[in-house]
Amino acid sequence: MVNYNLRSYVRTVEKKSLTFDHFTSLSLEIMKNLDSPIPLEVILQSYTQGENFECKCNSCKRKSSNIKRTLTISLLPNILILQLKRFSQCYLTGDQKKIEKLIHFPDCLDMKDYMSHKEQNPETKYKLYASLNQKGSLSSGHYTAHVKRYNKWYTCNDRVISNTKRILPETENYILFYVRNDLNF
Repeated sequence: MVNYNLRSYVRTVEKKSLTFDHFTSLSLEIMKNLDSPIPLEVILQSYTQGENFECKCNSCKRKSSNIKRTLTISLLPNILILQLKRFSQCYLTGDQKKIEKLIHFPDCLDMKDYMSHKEQNPETKYKLYASLNQKGSLSSGHYTAHVKRYNKWYTCNDRVISNTKRILPETENYILFYVRNDLNF
């Protein structure tokens, strides 16, 4: 079985750390500080751009604020599954809220800018082939799917399957499915 890896690189003043984690899908935060519509590429860039944080050194017990963690993809899968985190929780009250921002996602997605080593994955381009959508609240709602089959788009809504022109960005798109361009799908 092939494993798909996220590469986590942490740099402190004293040392560097490199770890790899397996993934089957990427869970992407929707930034609250941006106005809708938000391009998917901006969300992916935020996911991989890195973050600065503070922690206490185990050996000297001093606080260090010069720590940076960068997350990139080291090995791409044949099928790329992107989950949009359409929920937020208030840390003070625990209240949960659905994020209903419009996300623009491309029919063709190039993942090369989010890779740690581009030469390990010569094919970084993907084409959209399905979307899972959820209408309603966090506690209840209705799921539908858009699926591409033989170059035609279909909407699946319970037992009803109907033709559609293409997947449109909606505030309900929850999971996006991409397939590598070089695969016959």
